[in-house]
Amino acid sequence: FGSFDYGSSTPADSGVGSQRSSSWVTCAPMSEGRATLGVANLSGKLYAAGGFSADGHVLDLCEIYDPRADVWTVGQPLKYKRRDLGVVGVSSRGIMLAIGGRDDRSVLNVVESYDPRDAKRGWRELAPMQYRRQLHATVADPAGDAVYAIGGYDGVSAISAV
Repeated sequence: FGSFDYGSSTPADSGVGSQRSSSWVTCAPMSEGRATLGVANLSGKLYAAGGFSADGHVLDLCEIYDPRADVWTVGQPLKYKRRDLGVVGVSSRGIMLAIGGRDDRSVLNVVESYDPRDAKRGWRELAPMQYRRQLHATVADPAGDAVYAIGGYDGVSAISAV
């Protein structure tokens, strides 16, 4: 998801991989082409947050893809514009988390939470991570007791902290 031709405002083509047919098919495009976004699954929908636009802007845009309807809808924007972030669905709690990333100036340690059952409330800021990081991996413990931000880059060097 989220590729673009640099300098173009063309919406991003999206593809869906099928395990049954071992092939990729095109699905509806997102509203704006972007790269370095975070994407995660929650309750059968995909949440695409943040990223870097083709015209050079860091985004707070969040879009939600419903694969059954093949439709993207624009959701509540992130509180912080950022790219290179981690996004993870915590299915046991029914929430999405947007973790770290980079804005126009610096690497961030911010964490935001979004509950689609209370969508009008939007993204809420949670306690920050101990380390600033971008380009990191994120994963939720299946029991929902923990979310891990693994590795990444702190703006100076690669980090090994979890």
